[in-house]
Amino acid sequence: MLTQIEFLKKYKLRIRGHLGQHLLMDPNIIRKTVDALELQPEDVVFEIGPGLGAVTREILKRGFSVLAVEKDARFVEVLTLELTPEYGAHFKLVHGDILQSDPTELVTGWAGERKAKVIGNLPYYISTPILFHLIEHAKVFSRAVLMLQKEVAQRLSAEAGEEETAA
Repeated sequence: MLTQIEFLKKYKLRIRGHLGQHLLMDPNIIRKTVDALELQPEDVVFEIGPGLGAVTREILKRGFSVLAVEKDARFVEVLTLELTPEYGAHFKLVHGDILQSDPTELVTGWAGERKAKVIGNLPYYISTPILFHLIEHAKVFSRAVLMLQKEVAQRLSAEAGEEETAA
């Protein structure tokens, strides 16, 4: 299996930091992040912004199905080429913007009555809108594991009237 760096080289891709793209590189962090979903045999996963699929692949290799929404056409192409042949029936990829999508429609159309567990490494500049969007569609999710930039987490955990908690 290729590393994230090897995928970037293979497909001649560059990460667009100005778009909030950040790839998870550390296999231990990827494993711990997926462990935090506490996946059970009947679970399905809704992934926001799979990038080059490090987290996606970890979930799929554990035998769970993933419905992923990815905005970047370059990543969609790589994920389609790399994951669909091996995981076809367990992997569905939607090319689109999470903020313009309807997670309720996507999850119920894919998983039926089952609730999904949501995972994502959220871009800093749209973390808050994504969180509110997920809250609007909370009825189709049973758990969320979301990675946020430290400053966003501090703002979210601040007391009323404070801008953010201390580091």
